[in-house]
Order: sequence, then structure tokens, then C-alpha cells
Amino acid sequence: MDLSLFTYGALAAKTRASYGKLLTREDYEELIEKSSVAEVAGYLKTSVGYSDVLSNVDEHVIHRGQLENIIKTDIMKEYAKFLKFTSGNARKFLQSTYKKYEIESLKIIFRRLETVGSVMSAEGFLLFLKDNASVDFHSLLKSRDSMEFIGNLKGTEYYDLLKPFASDAAGINLFNLEMILDLHYFKYLKKRMKKYLRGNDRNPLEESFGKKTDVLNLLWIYRCKKYYDMPKEIIMSYILPYNAGIRKETLRRLIETDGLDEFSEVVLNTKYREIFKRDIDEFFEINFAEYMYNVHMTLFRRYPLTVSSAVDYIHMKEYELSNIISVIEGIRYGLRPEKIKKFIVGFGF
Repeated sequence: MDLSLFTYGALAAKTRASYGKLLTREDYEELIEKSSVAEVAGYLKTSVGYSDVLSNVDEHVIHRGQLENIIKTDIMKEYAKFLKFTSGNARKFLQSTYKKYEIESLKIIFRRLETVGSVMSAEGFLLFLKDNASVDFHSLLKSRDSMEFIGNLKGTEYYDLLKPFASDAAGINLFNLEMILDLHYFKYLKKRMKKYLRGNDRNPLEESFGKKTDVLNLLWIYRCKKYYDMPKEIIMSYILPYNAGIRKETLRRLIETDGLDEFSEVVLNTKYREIFKRDIDEFFEINFAEYMYNVHMTLFRRYPLTVSSAVDYIHMKEYELSNIISVIEGIRYGLRPEKIKKFIVGFGF
């Protein structure tokens, strides 16, 4: 018997069944014709993927934030179900995704403190991880300001990372703090990938991880060139130290470029040129999402009997959530359906 079938047969069946419930191109064609959040929620209630989770929701009173959080929570529940079909090192690695959602929740709290000055409305947007959290979110929600928030992280892995901000008399830079947390997550994920996975379990995840970090590095350098007057050594300090298709020499050359024209000349000679072809900032992010959706779709189909099948499916589900949010925001701002399509990834609109 094929050991991979024995090990991952049930997980593969579960992820395939879940994949079959994802929204289709026809669903998005219907959604972009809606005129309100209520109509979007009403349509989703009739879809196979959301009929259960939205069954008790009154679509006439729900707002975007509530709908987003319901779907996020559903993703977490689905992820927990996948864990039941794994064991040993595969299960230990899959649990790494909880760290991503934990860091996302930390950033939500901090962002509210810095921009609004209160976390009173943050609780409804957090993904409480219960037994899988390494921090006490209920205590963090009592923080009155950013300094107290960092102090309340004492005893966790995040305190030493963020402690330098607590003594910064000039105030805390939200952007820098989020970058540090993101770097911490990528290093954590790479370490666990190396520790727990081998062979066909590791190969597809290494591939998607490397491509994602490549493009994130390119986007980071681009933003620094266009929006921030940041020293080159600081740009380099935030570069993710993992490369799949870009040599370190190319990254250094991109950092050393003077202005966006020179940056474009260099980046358009890399394997990621298609992402940066249209010189419109908002589409760089969309092109990146489209690229990574296709990467995960390809790996999902190519490696069904590996732990990667669960990881790739969850990424596609997260992109589906982003698509739903894009549809809602497009409707909210009165965009025409053809314009909204440009922000939907995964279907070649």
C-alpha cells in the first residue's frame, strides 16, 4: 500500500470536499451584481460553502466587519477539523498556522490603540484561539495604551521583540512593529518546516514559501523606494532571508537602485516581472495575490497526499474571503461590476 495514501487519504478526501465548496466564477458573476452587504450575505447563505455558518445570520442587519469575522472564524474551525486527520510531525507543523492568526490578532489590537486610542471595539474582530494561544488576549484587551500593551506581553515570545518600542520616547511606529512581527512569523514558520517536514511534505511548502518571500521582498523594496525615505541598510534589515528565484545579489542591486525607473529595469528582468508590469500600485498587490493563488492551486492539485493539501486549501479559502471583501467594498463605493472584477483573484477576470 502507498504509505502516503495510508497517512493522508482521509485528509485528502476532506480537503477535496472542502475545495468543492469554494465559490465559483459564476458565484462571483452573481455577487458583483449585488447592491448591498445584505444582498451579498443573502446570496452567500444560499451557497454550499456558507449555508451552515450563515444560517442563523440576519443578512439585513449584518455589516462588513461581522461578516468578515464570521468567515474568518469558520476558516479556523475548518482548519481545526483538518488537524484531526493528521498526527505526529505533520500535525505539529499544521499547528503553526495558529501562530499566524495569533500575530494577526496582536496587530489588530495594537493598530486600534495607535489609530483610535482604544481597544473597546477590537474584540469583535479578534480570532480567539483558546487553547492554541500563547498570549492572554483577554488581558491584552485591558491595555489602555500601546506602552501598556507591550508591558502586558511580558513572559511571552513577543515581549523581547517589541520591548525596544516601549522605551522609544518619539512614539511607536506602527509600520515597524508590524514588520517585526511579520519577520518573526516567517522565521518561525521556516524553522518548523525544517524541523518537522521531509520529502513530498516539505517540497511543495518550500516552493510556495520561497515564492511568497521573494515577491514580498520585491514589494517591500518598491514601497521603500516610493513612499519612505528609508536608509538602504534599514531596507536590507527587513529583507526576508529566504530566496527561491531571486539571488541575493539581485536584491542588493534593487536596494541600491536610484529611483523607481531603475528599480523597474532590474525587477522586469526577474521571474516575477508579470507582477510589476502594470505601473499602478494597487494592481501590484492584486497581481501578487493572483500569482500566489495560482501557486497554491497548482500545488494543491499536484500534491494531494501531503500535508500541503491542507495548507494550500486554507490559503485559497483566505483569498476567497479577500475576494468577498473586495466585492463588498466595490459595492460600497459604487464601482461598476467590470471594475470590481479587477480586484477578484483566482478566476482570470
